[in-house]
Amino acid sequence: EHGISSNYVLSVSQDRKGFLWFATESGLNRFDGNKFKVYKKRDEQSSISSISGNELNRVYADKYEDIVWIATQREGLNMFDYKTETFTHYKYSKTDSLGIITNDITNITNAKDSNIWISTYYGGVEYFDKKKKEFIHYNRKTIPEMVSDNVWAVNEDNKGLLYIGHVASGLSILSLKDKKIKNFKHDPNNAESLPSNDVRTIFIDKNENVWIGTDNG
Repeated sequence: EHGISSNYVLSVSQDRKGFLWFATESGLNRFDGNKFKVYKKRDEQSSISSISGNELNRVYADKYEDIVWIATQREGLNMFDYKTETFTHYKYSKTDSLGIITNDITNITNAKDSNIWISTYYGGVEYFDKKKKEFIHYNRKTIPEMVSDNVWAVNEDNKGLLYIGHVASGLSILSLKDKKIKNFKHDPNNAESLPSNDVRTIFIDKNENVWIGTDNG
């Protein structure tokens, strides 16, 4: 009743102007401190740019540009330029090898070079070059030692390591320099192992500690 489009909020982010963004099960919301503005999918025949889907997983405000990235559950990746109020959609096409590999996006974060890392539920991890508008695929096809293409979360540290949180398959740490990968799983006989194989979130703090959030601590 306060103006937000849904009470089911999956993600929150703050952009460079201070606005708060909420990804919900029923559209994208922007909060300016007083009121909400709701962005929802319009009819395909509409001439006005709109979000590609209403069921969202993640919203992420770019650290380097006036852009908000939106991960939809089944309708691909959206880039929203909040200066021009326009959406750009990135969807899977089997004829485009440099396009996004799947439409189910689970997480988004900036790479250390200002580009974008994207995790997906069925296609592994994507690196998006913002200038070239091209996706580089990191999955079991390109990195055979990766344990699974089902990914909840991704993050990059300052040492060139990419942390990948899998759906029910543990944690992978990929060296971006030589493409070598280490996989970590829960061991019920080892109290110092990963607490669970369902890795939902990865956070790197200012001291370079890596925090792994699972469904068991």
